[in-house]
Amino acid sequence: MIPFSLAVLLVLPVARSGEPCATGTAPVVQDLGMAVAAPPTLTETSTLLQRLEEASQGAIFDVLANESTDAGFTVVHIEGEGRSLATKADAAKALARIGVKARPRKDFPVFQDPAVPDPDMENQSVFDAMVAADPNAAPLVEALKGLKDLKVMVIGADSYSSDAEHGVYILGTAPDGSLVGVKSTLVWT
Repeated sequence: MIPFSLAVLLVLPVARSGEPCATGTAPVVQDLGMAVAAPPTLTETSTLLQRLEEASQGAIFDVLANESTDAGFTVVHIEGEGRSLATKADAAKALARIGVKARPRKDFPVFQDPAVPDPDMENQSVFDAMVAADPNAAPLVEALKGLKDLKVMVIGADSYSSDAEHGVYILGTAPDGSLVGVKSTLVWT
């Protein structure tokens, strides 16, 4: 298999065998029949972002004892390869890239995998609870499952306008290594 960058170098100056090039001479390199396209990881991430955008329309976040009745979703994309959500400190660094201030020891009352059952939620996962509370969230949950190393994070009130309002992020790693997911609002009084 020819590496992507090498394929680009071979294909760009090529005409079909027997056809003249722009200079009017026969091609020096034979057509390898390869299409030049964006690297698959960028295409997959773009497709995933589009799916999340479409799936988030009309869905509400009505779990984790949310007192807000109209908490919709906004798609989040934190570019850059190698981003991690393994620890609260990693998550705080990633969120800082989009202007969210979060202190790892104080501002993460919830930091867990949204697909794992939670004893505090009657052994339902956040994903299961989202779909049970709002069937319109099912396509969004399926789209989010396309990410690796998912985390649901509730961010402390220090970054928001009222003490009762918290940001909720469900993020994971996209095929290109960036962090992708959705943001909503959680109200706890």
